[in-house]
Amino acid sequence: MRIFWKIVKQAMELGTSADKRSFSTVTKLTYEDAVYALNGLQSNAAVLEKARKERSVNAYKNLKNTEKFLKKLDITPTDLDRLNIIHISGTKGKGSTCAFTESVLRRRGVKTGFYSSPHLVAVRERIRINGKPLCKEMFTSYFWKVYNKLKLQEKAEEVSMPPYFMFLTIMAFYVFLQEKVEVAIIEVGVGGLYDNTNIVRSPVATGVTSLGYDHVAVLGKTIEEIAWQKAGIFKTGVPAFTVSQPQEAMKVLQKKASEINCSLHVVPPLSTYEWEKVMKLGIPGDVQTMNASLALQLCQSWINQKKQDSSQKKVSTVFPLNLGADHHYLPPPLASPFLISTKFAEGLQNCRWPGRHQTIHRDSITYFLDGAHTAESMIPCVRWYTECIKKIESNIGDIYKVLLFNCTGERKAETLLTPLIDIPFDLVVFSPNKLDLTKDATSDQSNFTVDPDKELIQCERNMKVWNYLLSSVYEEEISSNAAGTLSKSLLSHSSEQNNNNTVVFSCLKDALQFICRNHDSDLRKKVPIPNSSFPLNSITAKHLSLFVTGSIHLVGNVLSLIDPELQEH
Repeated sequence: MRIFWKIVKQAMELGTSADKRSFSTVTKLTYEDAVYALNGLQSNAAVLEKARKERSVNAYKNLKNTEKFLKKLDITPTDLDRLNIIHISGTKGKGSTCAFTESVLRRRGVKTGFYSSPHLVAVRERIRINGKPLCKEMFTSYFWKVYNKLKLQEKAEEVSMPPYFMFLTIMAFYVFLQEKVEVAIIEVGVGGLYDNTNIVRSPVATGVTSLGYDHVAVLGKTIEEIAWQKAGIFKTGVPAFTVSQPQEAMKVLQKKASEINCSLHVVPPLSTYEWEKVMKLGIPGDVQTMNASLALQLCQSWINQKKQDSSQKKVSTVFPLNLGADHHYLPPPLASPFLISTKFAEGLQNCRWPGRHQTIHRDSITYFLDGAHTAESMIPCVRWYTECIKKIESNIGDIYKVLLFNCTGERKAETLLTPLIDIPFDLVVFSPNKLDLTKDATSDQSNFTVDPDKELIQCERNMKVWNYLLSSVYEEEISSNAAGTLSKSLLSHSSEQNNNNTVVFSCLKDALQFICRNHDSDLRKKVPIPNSSFPLNSITAKHLSLFVTGSIHLVGNVLSLIDPELQEH
């Protein structure tokens, strides 16, 4: 705990000292200096907990403060309107839907801006121009322009600097205006109604991806409460689209749309569209067909509205709650499928969104990376991994299967680990979402909002949950077997896992070095041998599969080790 607060203090002090130097020597400051100062804007764990308890008050202030800071940069609501924004909220698939949307419009020759969160390897991934993360030089230049101006205002008016996410949101809007993008695709951070991104008053179109339970401490404990927050991005007269939802969630979305007078349509299955040229989706996974359809509708709506004569007077339309003849609830109308042009299809095929159903091959290791962190998203994630493993085993035979897992915050380990329990992993490793034992305040990956001691405790709890679930499966198999005989594979799998095939590491560098020591010479050179008492048993299989899941931040940290230059992006 003492080390944690020391690091936070160093980050904040560097942020202060860095901005003093930056007033006159902007060109001398590096990207690392910018990240250092940015990390100084992270809230500590105690502040975040206080904010959760006072969420209704802080949520309102959140938007007012965002508006205030934008004004300090001479950015008005009218300026934001010029960005022609497509705004997307939801629980699962927000990033993928945004990525598809951006890729399709860029393929049509539109200059795009794309703001997303969180980042995987580098914070500059969050702000993209024409699909590419800002280069280090551009990020550094824009960062100090925004930081210095707000810092001067802070000193003059004695107001605090915006926190981490708010700052990046403000910076993204500033960058998009300066770069004169023709469309800005904006992914909501958390929720929608009170999210910093909801400062946008007149988007061109809005979308809501699949809804589920996540961030319940902030958004509410019921699906209805969560849906209401997500629908908070709907705007009067602005077309809204969504995917199939649980009925209780869909009712809330439709009620919100009716109250503020905006159209709401459910997107059709991707299979119902006509294609000039049939192509595969660039992001793998069955669930992506739904996200792709949502992206197509958002793109088509944006294009249609841009074609309209700006002088044409819009007719005010009332969109009542959809009721049947007997006043029973009916879902919103289905959006019409249309002909997907070759350029649209190429946009879908060429889209890349790392960390979601991503496969990377390194020597005799195959990395399977998916940031699934909800019960709903873990099911297709496991199905994807299982299908991939079957194909590899049919080609090369025996594989040493390793699971690297972590989940944090309010998420329950048992809901995420249960779908994984039937996979016969040879080794299960638990590690916090941090690269080294000590967090580096100049690193894009360092998260100072969590207590390091609690991070490790969480990993130990996750391991106990895994072993308990495995024991339960083993006992259930015994009790249900009338003959009293148990399959050798399950017996071996269960006993080994509970004896010595689960382990907790304090950081990811140690964990990956241990896992990959016999298979990846490059990683072995980069990563020191850990001080671990865990037995270093030799791996006999020629090929190793490493399945990384449970947290998008965990996936990002692993990517920073195996793909630090974002080559797989």
